[in-house]
Amino acid sequence: MKDAEANEQHKSIISALKAAAPEWEFEQMNFVVGNRGSVVESDFYTKLKKLDIQEGTKDKFFGDHVTQVCEAHNRVIVSFLLAPWYEANYRGIKGENWAQCARVRR
Repeated sequence: MKDAEANEQHKSIISALKAAAPEWEFEQMNFVVGNRGSVVESDFYTKLKKLDIQEGTKDKFFGDHVTQVCEAHNRVIVSFLLAPWYEANYRGIKGENWAQCARVRR
């Protein structure tokens, strides 16, 4: 299902590339290897194999990917937990002014 969604989402980009360089062959490979912050290790390694990544570097790629997923997940959770605090402290401040005030008040 995720591959079909990704194919549809990027269809216009692939079409544009084919029109710009008709002598080239384009193939889309979706790198969906998890869902909502999870990482499915077997899917990740399968995709790396399709990309012909050298065996010795696969574990480093996986470790780096998991680290980035965890850091992004952490940022989402922290923002969610801080939202009520920001709402209480910056009520009435809109747009760019909010961002400037947030930097000044920290």
